[in-house]
Amino acid sequence: MESMSILLLGATGAMGQAAARFLAAEDVPFTLAGRDREKLSRLRAKLGKGETAVVALEDEQALRQAMRNHRVVAGAAGPFYRWEGYLGRLALEEGVHYISICDDYDGAQALLDLHEEARAKGLTLITGMGWTPGLTNLAALLGAQELDHVRAIHAAWAGSAEDDSGLAVTLHVLHAFAGKVPSYRGGQLVQVQAGKGPYWVDFPSPLGPVPTYECGHPEPITLSRSFPGVEEVTLRGAITQKLPNAIGRLLGRFSFLHGAKVRPKVAALSMRLLPLLNRLTPAPTSLSGFWVRVEGMKEGKPWQVTRRALGPMDVLTGFPLAVGAADLSQGKVGIPGAYPPEAPGLFMPADIFQRLEAFAVKVERLEGPLTG
Repeated sequence: MESMSILLLGATGAMGQAAARFLAAEDVPFTLAGRDREKLSRLRAKLGKGETAVVALEDEQALRQAMRNHRVVAGAAGPFYRWEGYLGRLALEEGVHYISICDDYDGAQALLDLHEEARAKGLTLITGMGWTPGLTNLAALLGAQELDHVRAIHAAWAGSAEDDSGLAVTLHVLHAFAGKVPSYRGGQLVQVQAGKGPYWVDFPSPLGPVPTYECGHPEPITLSRSFPGVEEVTLRGAITQKLPNAIGRLLGRFSFLHGAKVRPKVAALSMRLLPLLNRLTPAPTSLSGFWVRVEGMKEGKPWQVTRRALGPMDVLTGFPLAVGAADLSQGKVGIPGAYPPEAPGLFMPADIFQRLEAFAVKVERLEGPLTG
């Protein structure tokens, strides 16, 4: 195994497969890792390159062995509220860099808590280099750079249940809309009720306006740290099909449904019902999207800069992970410590957004005076 290679965990999932395609195009050595040997073999044959490693995340010894002789571990295996801190810890102990698409606020916090240890060992850990967080963070970074002062950052996502309805995604949605979740208001981190809303967000056509709701994501935690002086950071989201969206928010209100043993059963039942629910209340498009508005001052005037885009969920998520992992493996980025993707000195947002255009994902930019 080459020392500069990447170990891609969760390679046979929807997001992992997309990341694998992009890694193959980046022409960097990689190993596809997952628990199903047949799926790994089929993916390897389809890509025509890469190694394979059959490993379950629960098997710590096998996982450690798989991490060795790699330079980077790329995490595409959720749910991240369960795995992110654990995987980051193992990567540290095995002496390899780590990057993931973690979209759970508690998982992100667990990785960020490893900052001092990572810095002491000269390793880079990056949490949330995917769609949201990931592209949302990079859009926030660009917007902040275009203003003289940043007062607020508002981010939102709209995900199609037709775009991906795998177990990890379903578990994440149930987690994101459960109980109280972090938000940043009045210059401090607070807890708000998940599912509160709606907050209407204008996504690009053909999706258009979508009612979004408070939900648990890492952006309020990381963006409030990355931009000192910001007073407000919000994150809202929604499933674009109305019935799955409403049911997901409703299930989030019942705490007894979110125990370690019960939630997977609820998720499995939800997955079986999704095709019917999607047919009953179809969305205008199967694409998913993100929207980020940065508010503040520019040349003495209240100003706002918005970036938004639509695309296939696997492209929006897998491409940033692959680019980040490739850059880490080649030594193009790497600051010792644990960071979110918007940390200074890691990635160039404009370059990543430009490269997305090759996959028919156009990041729109809007700006103007801040009113209301």
